[in-house]
Amino acid sequence: MIGNSKYIGTQYSNQAINIYLCFIFDYYEAYTIIAGTNKYNLSSNFCLIKNGFKIFKKTKKYFYFKLNKKNLNFTTKYKIKKND
Repeated sequence: MIGNSKYIGTQYSNQAINIYLCFIFDYYEAYTIIAGTNKYNLSSNFCLIKNGFKIFKKTKKYFYFKLNKKNLNFTTKYKIKKND
């Protein structure tokens, strides 16, 4: 769904990324996530910022973002069922 151009920049892609980030922080007990994007990829840049990422480094071609667990904008409810 995220790669489908019909959904890029929509609420659906933001929710999917938000659930993914919450899963990474909860399941893997991560404290920080780092992401890099091409600076001209506006939809990815805005999506990361909307989910709480902050720019920590800029180069001629790329932006580098960092997200600490305390800065995550948790906006989507989800539940993961474990099969025992």
